[in-house]
Amino acid sequence: MSKTAEAEKKYREVAAKFPTFPYSYVYISDCLRERKDPSWKEYAHKAIDIFEMTTIMADHNSNHDQMLHYLKQELQTN
Repeated sequence: MSKTAEAEKKYREVAAKFPTFPYSYVYISDCLRERKDPSWKEYAHKAIDIFEMTTIMADHNSNHDQMLHYLKQELQTN
């Protein structure tokens, strides 16, 4: 995953177009965290909110569980 300003712009475009797609918020969060921008937590929480909804579905993708766990850990340690 790229963390350049150009990539972040694309992730924001995806988030605007598909607001329930959690990975765009994850990637924006990672870009901001890399730059030490404290607003990264806002995007991490947005992704968590979506992942918490998707992971209750019986046939959800297990990657959602992993990403949910990753984000919660990042918020605890940073």
